[in-house]
Amino acid sequence: MPDPRGLVDWDYYRERLSGAIQKIITIPAALQRIPNPVPRVAHPDWLHKRVRMASPLGTHRLWCSEQRLHGTRT
Repeated sequence: MPDPRGLVDWDYYRERLSGAIQKIITIPAALQRIPNPVPRVAHPDWLHKRVRMASPLGTHRLWCSEQRLHGTRT
């Protein structure tokens, strides 16, 4: 009888678990500017930009770029 552990696609389940950990733990931590509490699970690529845009300086940059785009700078 074959070992059932050899039949399981472990990479698939690791990826699924990492995605769940990102959604529940690491992404909310990053948005609250807390260091990654689960360093074995890397942040997604888009998160750095999102955190930067959520910062007060990032919001100011966004506002300035919108003003330049629409020509309504005061």
